[in-house]
Amino acid sequence: MKSATDTVYISPISWGLGDLIISLPIVQAIIDKGNPTCLVIRSHLQEGLGKRLEGLHAIVSEEDLPAKMASQKGTYINLREHPLQKNYWWGSPEYYEKFGDRKMNDLLAEICFDFGIAVDFNRLVPLKAERRSRFDNTVIFVPGTDGLFKCWPKDYWVHLKDELLKRGHEVLMLGEPGNSQAVKELMGSLEWLETPSLLDCLDVISNSLALVGVDTGLTHLAVHQGIPTIGLYRNRPIYWRPFPHCFKLEAEQPCAHECYALALSCRDNHLTSFVEFEPRSWLCAKSPQDRCMATITVAKATSAFDTLLFANTKLKT
Repeated sequence: MKSATDTVYISPISWGLGDLIISLPIVQAIIDKGNPTCLVIRSHLQEGLGKRLEGLHAIVSEEDLPAKMASQKGTYINLREHPLQKNYWWGSPEYYEKFGDRKMNDLLAEICFDFGIAVDFNRLVPLKAERRSRFDNTVIFVPGTDGLFKCWPKDYWVHLKDELLKRGHEVLMLGEPGNSQAVKELMGSLEWLETPSLLDCLDVISNSLALVGVDTGLTHLAVHQGIPTIGLYRNRPIYWRPFPHCFKLEAEQPCAHECYALALSCRDNHLTSFVEFEPRSWLCAKSPQDRCMATITVAKATSAFDTLLFANTKLKT
């Protein structure tokens, strides 16, 4: 790290919203050090959130970074420029063989150590959010994600909604039906709340009772904001972060061999820049009833909700 007077430009671990959320403790640690800090966003999915990041000096797109640094020199910390990123596709068989069940915060801690950044990954500092008391008794559902292979079956969401309504809670779905097949399929079955911007999502989630979501950006945002969160994950999830207000439900079986092959065909871990990058995804090779995510039952999710809500109620009293 340079002196506290130098501008530090820092980019998240990858291009998705969840990648930015999980990188926030690193950005906040640099801000706390006193350096003028500029967040480098890697895609449109990361736009807007930096406006609620206290102490942030500026925001710039990765595409505009060279011109920005030419006019305002400083140090660029590219979290992709590390062997843990470039040499391994996180979640692949080769990764598990090398690292076992090391999770996201373990990986980031090693990356930050090598960059000389001191970060306490056990402490989350929520982003600023506007008060919206209307959602005090609302459970947010987040079924959509950039990869359909991470989705939970449609009828499971509907059955879980029914269980939570019996408990006297409101249930609202967030997401973009125009960009997510999972959200589109649930329109009419779940009450959908339109959120025109990412900041609207932030405000709704930050004032909600709890959130249930797949492995995607808004779920990670709820975790960062300290909201009781039930995450629905594939087997041995890398992005799971073990905080007291979180409950992990993971598939009982790993992805099928043919699914791993599809995933590896979309690997991008060798990239250190996402300028002109075109994301690729894949569909689960199994039939809906045989998909690994179908092994997470509604009964498990209901039990997790009751346990998590009770535990977090005790923490607040």
